[in-house]
Amino acid sequence: MLPGVVYLAMAAEAAKQASPYGSQHAIKLSHIVWLTPWQYGRSADELQLRLEAKQDLVQFEVVSVDNANSTLHCQGGLAVIAKPTQAPLKLEYLQQHLDSQRITPEQCYQAFVQAGVCHSGVMQALSRLYVGDGEVLAELRLSEQDDSYDLHPALLDAALQATLALGLTRPEIQHPLMPFTLDQVIIYQACSGPTAWAWLRLSGENRLDIVLSDANGQV
Repeated sequence: MLPGVVYLAMAAEAAKQASPYGSQHAIKLSHIVWLTPWQYGRSADELQLRLEAKQDLVQFEVVSVDNANSTLHCQGGLAVIAKPTQAPLKLEYLQQHLDSQRITPEQCYQAFVQAGVCHSGVMQALSRLYVGDGEVLAELRLSEQDDSYDLHPALLDAALQATLALGLTRPEIQHPLMPFTLDQVIIYQACSGPTAWAWLRLSGENRLDIVLSDANGQV
């Protein structure tokens, strides 16, 4: 099964190619919905990214095509915007105030396996977890630097995987917590590893905010 974050990497690269883009710009993806997963051997081989200009943004769709039939896998909007001001993460403070012994990455991946979701190789990028009340700081680590992506799919997927740690702290939640929609993603700069951090905070019922930074806390 193709990780859903790959569609976001495709859309972000399209935004860079389709619009003027420089160090003073950020990429904004919005109203993202994952619909049907693309599965190797079961879905059509050809995967397309379709773009349509609509007022102040570009609508994107990721579809697989088999002869005259197509299947929609993901959709949303994309735009290049002026880069907003964003304070760096206070990594040292968060590490000191959250519990590093409460939940391990191994526990998360075992819970995924029990739910029928298996991550292997580079997609097991959770390295350490610091857990608090309604928040998680996750250290993400790749085996090596990969500059072929501005937003490495394995790092972004690991940031979403860390939502499971929030669920493991709540006995009433019986299944892994994983998002199926995103309000928006703002990409300030490249994040290609090998080390990154993700700070997750509950921001309402069934809602959370995720901030992804480099090894030094730069968002």
